[in-house]
Amino acid sequence: MIRCGLIGVCLGLLLLFCLPSQASIVVSPVVIDAYDIQLHQTITIQVSNLGEDKQSVEVAWGWFDQDEQGAVVISRDPQAQKQAQQWMKCSPTRFQIEPGATELIRASIHNIDFTAIYPVMFITTIQDGMRAHQAVLFLLSTNKPKVAIEVGEAYWEEDLLMVELRNPATVHQGIRGVIEFFDGQDTLVSLAEIPLRRLLPGRRRSLLISVPDQTHMLDIVSPYLPQERVRISR
Repeated sequence: MIRCGLIGVCLGLLLLFCLPSQASIVVSPVVIDAYDIQLHQTITIQVSNLGEDKQSVEVAWGWFDQDEQGAVVISRDPQAQKQAQQWMKCSPTRFQIEPGATELIRASIHNIDFTAIYPVMFITTIQDGMRAHQAVLFLLSTNKPKVAIEVGEAYWEEDLLMVELRNPATVHQGIRGVIEFFDGQDTLVSLAEIPLRRLLPGRRRSLLISVPDQTHMLDIVSPYLPQERVRISR
């Protein structure tokens, strides 16, 4: 079982152990985020060998979840593999890739008896007995969110603000937007982008905000919020 911060690192490429030559294997995309999934829908993963050596590749399934702090928990044990294979299959599961070549892995959904699932595809490179694992995370739902992300408690400490985000929906969803910083006269003094943050159903995570000097209040502005604007004051 592996834990790491959700968006940016784990909902990107997870490289567990890698030799320099194995690092030449590039996988794309590394996050599959899709709603309205259909039976037998196919998703293509591209594996490219940018190095100078032939590489052997194996493909297997696992599962991931989010803990109470919003970190991803990735599992690759037999139970996790079985869980993913209830809904997912892929081809090929073993192949060799020549230098400069690109191979395609086609994953498909053979069972849509779910609302939301979170499988992981492990792409393992093998060279000289050493294995390097890269992970592709799948966030798949058969419908779209019907309720928005909620903004919970806010904790302000000097130049840092921590805001709790909650996902009350039955499917995953994300939030992105901007933060507007205001001084004591309600004058806009600065802006900051909120990069995409994803939350699984029923999960919560903290949004950490670095607050400029002279800030007395701020607005979190996002179309993914119920009112699209939430004000937080000191």
